[in-house]
Amino acid sequence: MVPTGDSAAVTFRISTRRHVVAVVGPLLGVIAAIGIVNVTLNRRWWDGLGLPVLLAALMSIFYWFGERRSTSIRLPLRLTGEGLELTGPSGGTVFIAWFNIAHASVNGRWIPYLLVDVVDPAQTRPEQILVPLMYMTPGSDVLRRELARRLPAPAG
Repeated sequence: MVPTGDSAAVTFRISTRRHVVAVVGPLLGVIAAIGIVNVTLNRRWWDGLGLPVLLAALMSIFYWFGERRSTSIRLPLRLTGEGLELTGPSGGTVFIAWFNIAHASVNGRWIPYLLVDVVDPAQTRPEQILVPLMYMTPGSDVLRRELARRLPAPAG
């Protein structure tokens, strides 16, 4: 992302800590549940842990490779005084001026995403932009608040 010199700019990026907590937390819960069941049945507590650990490792590998090959717009994104800067599929920056944004909203509770509709499709391709916000820092609430503050009020 190219810095614009705007001191009020807010950058949203993927948080490695949030990603690790989201993956490791449920895995530890499954391991604890299997261990409790095994101890209750008078077996070694680690019996049967290989499959959940293997599945978690495979899911992480597939997720990592899928993110690397993704051709969609993704984080980081940056809100500046002039507009919205997004990371494009090739790693370059896609810039959308505030006056060219018809609507922008953060949707989804468990799997949040940013949906941006542009006013003039000739200035921005694609006309509708969808950005996954999984594991984003700062959170979705901050992005909602900043969008409400920076976007022009709807006419009418």
